[in-house]
Amino acid sequence: MGYYYGEIAYADTPPGFVTGEEEEKSLDTTEGRLEKFTFNEDITVYAALKKDKPKKQVCDGIYLHFAKDTLLICTGYLYNYQILVNTPLSSNSLEEAAIGGEILKHYREQGMDWVKDLNGQFSFVICDFTKRECYLGVDRTGIFNLYYAFAEGRMVFATDMKYILKHPAIEKKLNFKALQQMILFCSIASPETIVKGIKSVSGGTYVKILDNNTVEEVVYWDLIYPDKDGFTEKEITESKVIESKITEREYVEQFEEVFTKALLNKADDGGFNGVLLSGGLDSSIVAAHLRKLYPESDLYTFSLDYKFSGLSESLYQNMMVEALKSSHSVKDFGLEEFSQMLPGAVKGAEGPFCELGTCAYFLLYQLAAQQECDVFSGLGADELYAGYITYKADRFKKNNLLLSDADKKINSLLWGDEKFSYESPSYEEEMVWLEQLFTEDAYAEIGKKNCLFEPMFNRHAIGRELETINRRSYIDFKLRLMNHKNFQIASKMSRSYGIRTHYPFLDNRMIDFVCRLPRNMRLKGNTDKYIVREAAKTYIPPDIINRKKISLGDFTYSEVIGRLLKDYEKYFKYEFIKKNNLVSYDFINGIISKLNEPKSALDRFREKNIILTYLTLSIFMDIYKIQIY
Repeated sequence: MGYYYGEIAYADTPPGFVTGEEEEKSLDTTEGRLEKFTFNEDITVYAALKKDKPKKQVCDGIYLHFAKDTLLICTGYLYNYQILVNTPLSSNSLEEAAIGGEILKHYREQGMDWVKDLNGQFSFVICDFTKRECYLGVDRTGIFNLYYAFAEGRMVFATDMKYILKHPAIEKKLNFKALQQMILFCSIASPETIVKGIKSVSGGTYVKILDNNTVEEVVYWDLIYPDKDGFTEKEITESKVIESKITEREYVEQFEEVFTKALLNKADDGGFNGVLLSGGLDSSIVAAHLRKLYPESDLYTFSLDYKFSGLSESLYQNMMVEALKSSHSVKDFGLEEFSQMLPGAVKGAEGPFCELGTCAYFLLYQLAAQQECDVFSGLGADELYAGYITYKADRFKKNNLLLSDADKKINSLLWGDEKFSYESPSYEEEMVWLEQLFTEDAYAEIGKKNCLFEPMFNRHAIGRELETINRRSYIDFKLRLMNHKNFQIASKMSRSYGIRTHYPFLDNRMIDFVCRLPRNMRLKGNTDKYIVREAAKTYIPPDIINRKKISLGDFTYSEVIGRLLKDYEKYFKYEFIKKNNLVSYDFINGIISKLNEPKSALDRFREKNIILTYLTLSIFMDIYKIQIY
């Protein structure tokens, strides 16, 4: 995948970037030198070039097209490029659509409506010098990243935050609102980033920026589930009454049909495909369908063998490899590998994280990079098909009349329902221990823009009467998937190794399909991902279909934290913590001293989030020289 960075000014503002030899040095990265393109006095773009390509086509899918005072910069690939052109294209469709001017043609004829129906993974920048407007956008689920900030009257943008951080006028300071989100929700909700003043473009949106640097965020797509009566707001408005008489078997057949289509226009029909194979249901059904589609072709599978106590999945991985007859590559992943990978994973993620799996993906993509093939992932199935334990737990929750008025207000503001809590039963209680965790100065900064008192999501999507399963799925989709797995793991890790990763569960057609599924086709009784399991029965060994879902966090909390405390001791010393004036040494040391004592699942979850977020944040601030205040 390619990289680009740019600066835009609509006035006689001096360039914000360093010049001359310093410029070349600052833009020389491990991914390759970023070369400079000056289109006019208003805009400069830096992009990774291949020397044997014309300047309009840039390395690994960065495409520039300039015509009639309008500039297009884009990267990625489309699966339904036919909607942009009237003639067949080669497999690298976005390239021809961009270079051939088709995207700009649609922009001039339709405005920004052209982006609404695109099915793919991409980011783009359109600079319209006649209208003096600029548009920055990404695909529906935000698999491709795009960041922007303002410095010295200029708007700077980049596919990677590290390029913006090189700008000498960018104030590299910690965003306390984002830090609070990470600790409470294990994710940072876009458009926030961990660096104050740098914003990310949210999945399904484009940002319109005027010449006075006024910003307008436009949601061109969102995950819209039906209201409680089973019809979407659009269908209600159009008075479309639909009586569903579809049988369970017919739903499974529809799943098979849509899933196959989602694979067909992504797979290499020459048979050079790979799968990130965990041994779980989601990656297994992806691999099994690829084998069914291409029975005689090469199939590569990549796995990690966890060496934490009680966690190895090699039994199930080997079971699938035998069934698939795939060329299999596997790497051990234990305490030593996790600890060694941590700085690289933080650098690749461009921010802190509290999920142990982030390092696992970092190592997995290292393994996959050894084969020159596209890879497939089962990412997205848990969030869309009720795959987490919390969906089952919701069925047993009663209306909690003991919620405080403050908690009800927060729940309503954040999640659209005063009785629905996410990741915590009481945010009032969370604020109590947050005050204990942070120093007085840090807690004061949180108080200036407390994330609990501002909406996070599109109120049109979440502020309606939704079934609990749909409400939780929407929030998981936005927080766990779009703003953690996709932004940090899937996109960044994949692209850093030059790997094109496909996510069939996130195909437009698959998402549209799941939005129309009855609840019991996702969660039936105590069976999660019900329709996926039913569809898998033809292709996958029963032991994999019926296996219990496990998580790295289930078995590894104490042993992993213990190893990290030893290997990254400097970040937990009194002198370091006192100097930074971010967290309380007594609070952190209290967690460490009681690491092996029995505690509730909620306390373990909270303490894991605190320690891993604090450590990865400290490493991130060291790497990118971020200041706290």
